[in-house]
Amino acid sequence: MFKFFNVLFILIVSILIFTGCTTEESYKTPEQAFVATGIKSKGIIKKVQLTDGEVIFYEGLNNDVGVGLARNYKGNWKWISGHGMEASSSFPVTFSWANLEQMKKAGKGYHIFWGSVNDEKINKLHITYDNEWNLNEDALFFDSGLGFRIWYVVSTYYYGTVPGIKATGYDKDDQIVYEN
Repeated sequence: MFKFFNVLFILIVSILIFTGCTTEESYKTPEQAFVATGIKSKGIIKKVQLTDGEVIFYEGLNNDVGVGLARNYKGNWKWISGHGMEASSSFPVTFSWANLEQMKKAGKGYHIFWGSVNDEKINKLHITYDNEWNLNEDALFFDSGLGFRIWYVVSTYYYGTVPGIKATGYDKDDQIVYEN
């Protein structure tokens, strides 16, 4: 009888390991994974679909915006990490970045450059990061609903821990109106 329970125990543990069942919580939606974090917020502002997850921008408690990553693992969602807050500013553009999965090499997670746009003349923002990684992209924008826009660039390349980006802002006529 004792041998039967040992074999049964080993069988159950093996099934749990192979099916991916762990004590770590997972959820049916990225929204549920976000809510379960306990992050104090007024709700999700925007979700950006990725291959295996979603970047979630959320409204903080102080008229600001935060960002984080929820990952999809075989239909179950887990909150991976969040990063900082951005708010309206007297600067035309603010800058922030996050290594959303503490990745150390390309292709293993997501790196995001982002910030606020506080100048209505800026219609397009081009982001470059000249070093061995060669980031060279136009940022995507959305209205935060808080009196400022958010810009962002999501990448699967690892950009280290020094943000050092260059941003060039263009107006509707494609004239440069901002450079950092």
